[in-house]
Amino acid sequence: MATCSDLKNIGIQSRLGNCFHFKKCYNILEHDSGRVRVLKYGYVQDIDDEPLDDMEAVECKKLFCKVCNNFMGWKLKIDKYVLIKKRII
Repeated sequence: MATCSDLKNIGIQSRLGNCFHFKKCYNILEHDSGRVRVLKYGYVQDIDDEPLDDMEAVECKKLFCKVCNNFMGWKLKIDKYVLIKKRII
């Protein structure tokens, strides 16, 4: 899914658990998912599929494994892939 050299941040939280920020991902499928809400506090970001009024809305795509088609995380920007820790380890 990603390599250690592409890891940028480990301080991201979601409703699905801890997440990692990578600058590149491999063997993934991207599906449009509209908007997610991102709440930023220093290095920690909370990502939630259910929008809340006090958060910044970000266009994103949901990421799925090419092999097993399981949901893995989100692509928030060109170089910002957020993968759910328990889905990749």
